[in-house]
Amino acid sequence: HSKDHESAGRMEIPGLHHGKGTAGMKYFAFGGASAPAHFLIYDLPPGASEGVHVHHLDDRNGEGAFDEYYYIISGEGRMEIDGRQVPVAPGDHVHTPLDVAHGIENTHPTEHLRIFLTAGQRTA
Repeated sequence: HSKDHESAGRMEIPGLHHGKGTAGMKYFAFGGASAPAHFLIYDLPPGASEGVHVHHLDDRNGEGAFDEYYYIISGEGRMEIDGRQVPVAPGDHVHTPLDVAHGIENTHPTEHLRIFLTAGQRTA
């Protein structure tokens, strides 16, 4: 077993997936244990975004072969999912499977948008 805390190992990522601004990111490494899923927390300040991107099974664009599950912890935002604009708020959860273009943006003028992201590694 391994224990990890949100405050340990937090990073600042400018232009996350070619998005706007700088995102705070916490990757939960669980002591380096191998896992079929990755757990992250994104902290997007006002105006910041995770750029629109696509995950493919063959990882042709180097984004990883992931199904992703976004859970909105706090704040307000907008996701682009397959060309549609979808508002998100605390308690919302969104699944973005392989081959679906997606990204998320903080639309609140003063509050941070905090997201718990689970990225499930796909192999077939």
